[in-house]
Amino acid sequence: MNEEDQIKKLTAEGFDKVWVYEAEPDELDDVHEHTYDTKLVVLKGDIQITMEMAGATVNTLYKQGQEIIIPRNEPHSAKVGHEGCRYVVAEKY
Repeated sequence: MNEEDQIKKLTAEGFDKVWVYEAEPDELDDVHEHTYDTKLVVLKGDIQITMEMAGATVNTLYKQGQEIIIPRNEPHSAKVGHEGCRYVVAEKY
C-alpha cells in the first residue's frame, strides 16, 4: 500500500491527524508520552520502540509494512535505524 492509500486508510479509521514523517538515521527520541493514541506505519527503514508492558521493558523493532500502536499516556522511546525511517503518523484525540 502506498503513502496516499495508508493516509486514506488511517483517516477512515478515525484518526484526526495523519502525515508522513522522515526520521534521520540513528535519530533518538527519549522517553515521553502523548495525550492521544498514536499509530505508525513504517514505509521504509526501521525503528525500535521501547515501552513498559506489565512491568517489563519491551523493545520491538518495526520494519517496512509493520504497524505500531502506542496508546495515549503510554511512556515510550524510539531509536531509528542506521538508514533512517519513513513512516506515516496518525493521531487520535
